[in-house]
Amino acid sequence: MAGGRTGQKSKSYSVRVCLVVLIAVATIIVTIQQNELNKANRANDLEIAQKQREQDLYISNQTREPGRELNARQRQQEQFLADQQRQESLVDNYTREVTNLEMKDASFQGCYYLNVNEIRVGKC
Repeated sequence: MAGGRTGQKSKSYSVRVCLVVLIAVATIIVTIQQNELNKANRANDLEIAQKQREQDLYISNQTREPGRELNARQRQQEQFLADQQRQESLVDNYTREVTNLEMKDASFQGCYYLNVNEIRVGKC
């Protein structure tokens, strides 16, 4: 009987050792699978983040481009208006100077007349 108990203890011990080894192997397998899954998720997250950055850049460029065109047109329009204003100012100054000179000349001669469309100095 003593031999039977020793055999039982030996079987019980073997079962416990097998159970511990089985749990250890299962833990190692689960850990390896989790690590692989984490790596795959990380790679997927990086890919998604890269695509999101590319999409954001594309949207930003699409939004910015019409603004650039509009700004360029506004600068051209402002330049055109400034040039026109400068030309009108030059013409106004020239007309004023010519009118003053002709009035002085006409008053020298004692006669002058002024037409809206043109300035003439001549005999009355």
